[in-house]
Amino acid sequence: MNVLRIIFTATLLFTLVSCKETKEEKLQKTLEKLRAEQHKLEEQKRLVDQLKEEVLKLDGKNVTTDELYTLITTLHPQVKNFQQFIEFQGKVVADKSVMVSPETGGLATQVNIEEGQYVQKGQAIAYLDNQMLKDNITELRSSLELAKEVYERQKNLWDQKIGTEVQYLQAKTNKESLEKKLITLQNQVGKSVVYAPISGVVDMVFVKTGEMAAPGMPIAKVTNLSTIKVEADISEVYAGKFRRGEQILVRFPSIDRQQTATITNITQFINPGNRTFKVQAEIANTGDHLMVPNMVAVVALKDKQNDHAIVIPTRLIQQSAEGEYVMITGKNTAQKVLVTTGATFNGETEIISGLQPTDVLIDGGFRDVIEGDKIKIQK
Repeated sequence: MNVLRIIFTATLLFTLVSCKETKEEKLQKTLEKLRAEQHKLEEQKRLVDQLKEEVLKLDGKNVTTDELYTLITTLHPQVKNFQQFIEFQGKVVADKSVMVSPETGGLATQVNIEEGQYVQKGQAIAYLDNQMLKDNITELRSSLELAKEVYERQKNLWDQKIGTEVQYLQAKTNKESLEKKLITLQNQVGKSVVYAPISGVVDMVFVKTGEMAAPGMPIAKVTNLSTIKVEADISEVYAGKFRRGEQILVRFPSIDRQQTATITNITQFINPGNRTFKVQAEIANTGDHLMVPNMVAVVALKDKQNDHAIVIPTRLIQQSAEGEYVMITGKNTAQKVLVTTGATFNGETEIISGLQPTDVLIDGGFRDVIEGDKIKIQK
């Protein structure tokens, strides 16, 4: 027990000594930092005095240091409707983009389109070889003529109660079966012509004249860009903030364009991989069709609105140990005003307190002045 008490006492004393040394070291470092800052301040004051003396020597007139000032420009705070938006990155999606495929297979005897060409809905864009079908139709028509003749004779005989009913029904069934086969072959001949299902621009052509086409395999891709959609993945934190039919702001950085869009769809599930849900908005594409599929789009949702906010450029707000501040004009001097800021969006910041609409902000030269510096407004 005595040994344990001695070890505990020694450990406690070591800890207290260590703490005392740490505080002393911290105090010493703080003092050294203070002396260094004081030395810098003295050097700056000495430099300012030297520059003032040089100004007096270079100017032949009786210029006093009171006449030295900093040229500035000014602006007034704005009182306006301030809106803050939450931004998400999305992309442009073609609302109408289809892969055109034939319903039957065969050799492409004629492909009438090329990439970049505009086609109308219902326009024939490709023809497939249907000669075999035509030959089958010719053969079937001959068989059908014979079947009709046999049917008519069997019908006349049956009407006269000559022959059996089975013979009559066989002739009738054979004729009707061949008629249906003829209709089927004629429909297949019609399917050998491929038509554009929508109006739009041919983005890609996959089959050329002389190549084989097959059902389900695309011949071409046609895209209509008159109406497009913007699609964005939104964090689940904002679930419930978007509403179908709501107007949102969409910005396209690559073409420097911004316009409104209407939300058309909101997915009803959260993607477990990235914890987001998908929002789609429909937007009318202008005549130049500069907005193309997969282009980057920034989707902005209004998060806050203040109809009578005091708003200033964000760049004028500076930081100090006391907090955020701006420089305003006093009686020919610069004044420092502490402010409380609110929301920030698009280079502007809402001022909650500390600034009045009648105050005059120092704009040009706001970083060159400190509290009490003489200033002159540059006209």
